[in-house]
Amino acid sequence: MIKGLYVLTFFGVALFNINAVHSSIRPITSRTILDCLQQDEGELDVDMNNIEADKYEDVQQHFFQQHLDHFASSSDANRGQDIFEQRFFYTDRYVQEAESSPVYSFLCVGGEGPSMDKSVLVDSAHCSGDMVELAKKLYNEENASVHMFALEHRYYGESYPHLPNEIHGSAVANRNLQYLSSRQAIRDISLFVSSISVENHDLLRDSFHFLPLLRNQHAAKGINENSEESVKWVTFGGSYPGMVAAWSRLLHPSLIHASVSNSAPVQAQLDFEGYNDVVASDLSYEAIGGSKECRSIVEDGHAMLGEALSSSISNEQHRESISDMFNVCGGAKSLEKKKNVDTFIGTGVIYIPSQSNDPSCKGKLCNIEDVSYAILSRRVLYIISFWTIRRFCPT
Repeated sequence: MIKGLYVLTFFGVALFNINAVHSSIRPITSRTILDCLQQDEGELDVDMNNIEADKYEDVQQHFFQQHLDHFASSSDANRGQDIFEQRFFYTDRYVQEAESSPVYSFLCVGGEGPSMDKSVLVDSAHCSGDMVELAKKLYNEENASVHMFALEHRYYGESYPHLPNEIHGSAVANRNLQYLSSRQAIRDISLFVSSISVENHDLLRDSFHFLPLLRNQHAAKGINENSEESVKWVTFGGSYPGMVAAWSRLLHPSLIHASVSNSAPVQAQLDFEGYNDVVASDLSYEAIGGSKECRSIVEDGHAMLGEALSSSISNEQHRESISDMFNVCGGAKSLEKKKNVDTFIGTGVIYIPSQSNDPSCKGKLCNIEDVSYAILSRRVLYIISFWTIRRFCPT
């Protein structure tokens, strides 16, 4: 049985989706892999920290005074009056010089990922794909004006609430984590959209430190007007931000005209296997370099692991071999707990770059084609060096 498990040695390092795994697993980032590759191969062609400033010269950074608690009761005056500075970004890159119709305001919803910077409205992991490309298309082909905004999620980056300690204590104290919720984030969006859209520009400047962003009269067309000239707000997001984007449209249809929500699990489901089913399908998708044989090897390998660690046949020899193979924190003893075994195998023990798949990438195992080739060709020496990066660390 253990000898059969060594099919997994052809797979490579296991990376985990940070949104789906147990908190006890320590995921490694792309930066970790890049650092490892740099040690082996010298400097990479692309310096990730040296991006030309003029690429973002049209993107403005501003701050908006946001309510800390949108649900404070009328009897709790202190909570209702507390505010924090919420950061947002804006560009008029795709706003026509002359007034045009239709007019849109696209809002990138923050959350789940690195804190925002000016790249969010140019080239980033947040909304730069569908949102920016759609804005460009509408601008060029429909003569439309598209104002692009990105609102940083509360508690992220520079949108961290700094509360008066004598009243609240730390923002991350247990009693204050009620302010870090999707319900509060949805209300953040509604207040932001309402305030940006009001006709009184002086109010925006004076109360919200909002510079005169709009170069024409688009902002004066209130979004609550029932006219074809109203500015239409569209929220964008993926995964958790996609959930917030969709819920904002659902709960505030008078403010949000539409929502583009990608890979958003708006219906919470325990032990959600559907995600990994989609990831597995990438391994057999020939258009991106996968194959049915590759997927079959991966499925068989996971099945072998599951069988070897099942409570009915699992023994110390099995656990020792597997813990050594996958560099498990705590050794074989940690695999005696069913919870740890379920987390280890259930989240996947190999790295499948399904979300970041890039056919042009230059790193090792950075796309589905490379992973599939490595598995099928049994290039053990090519992959074995990655093992030292990854550790499965159960509690």
